[in-house]
Amino acid sequence: MGTEVKPSKAPWAVQYFHLGKHYAACSGTIISSRHILTATHCVQGAMKNIPAEHLIGTDIWQMGGRKPMDRSIVRYRTYCKNGHYIVTDPDILEPMEIQSNYSRISISPERITLFYACSGRIPDKTRDKNPYPSSYTDDFAIIHLKEDLKLSDTVQIACVAEDISANAVGTMLDYYGYGSNPPKNVHSVNVTWDTYKLRHETIQVHIGNVLEDYYFSAKDPKNKMIACPGDSGGGSVATINGRITVVGVLCRGSCHDPDTRENAKIEEYAAVGWYSDVICEDTGICKISSRFNLFLLFVWITLGIYFK
Repeated sequence: MGTEVKPSKAPWAVQYFHLGKHYAACSGTIISSRHILTATHCVQGAMKNIPAEHLIGTDIWQMGGRKPMDRSIVRYRTYCKNGHYIVTDPDILEPMEIQSNYSRISISPERITLFYACSGRIPDKTRDKNPYPSSYTDDFAIIHLKEDLKLSDTVQIACVAEDISANAVGTMLDYYGYGSNPPKNVHSVNVTWDTYKLRHETIQVHIGNVLEDYYFSAKDPKNKMIACPGDSGGGSVATINGRITVVGVLCRGSCHDPDTRENAKIEEYAAVGWYSDVICEDTGICKISSRFNLFLLFVWITLGIYFK
């Protein structure tokens, strides 16, 4: 339901397809020539169509603690590493196609990291006595590509927020995603995927409900736009220190239901800055203050002195 824009307006924004079906699965954000930021539930949507017998493993458990029929996926602990779930199954990865400017830029990623999908989260801040798992389980993932992307006017890299100060209440952000644009009073499931175009909305970080630190709420201050199916996984960005920086990953909205679309304008985002340390560990994309970058700086200075 946002304003349609040309892909060159947000060259870090991508869409991707999976399972050999040509429909927009979700949106994402390029954060390096090898990495794309997206949402866990987007990948789960692909996983649920893969027969369990196609996967290797014996120690089965229920991801997120949800009921089997409730959009959750039964997976294997053998794919867990440091609390994260590592997707390596070819039935999931090989059919994936990533697009920018409505053209393919990559296919068949190497792996996908679903952050803290194995950790069994317990909510710290939610006031509900029996909170629904989607209100506190992590919805944050990174797609690892096999080859470097070729950068161009429509394929560019966004920086990564370093901490949650980037999503302080009142902060204005720009969201870009390849979601649907359902007509008024039409349920989003009845909108064909062929209508998906890159759209933009301006949002403001909102107090909203009590959320964990790794989430934040946001809304269009004018209550006119909201993210829709296909926008999930896309990034809300801000200009920080002169650089386009991804601050949030879209997880939830209310576009799907036309009866609430005009009244429920709150969207929920995973706070990228909260994950900055594990992003560094998983990808090597690190903030200046990280031990990884300080080590590289030490090596660079040492080599400089040596060769001088």
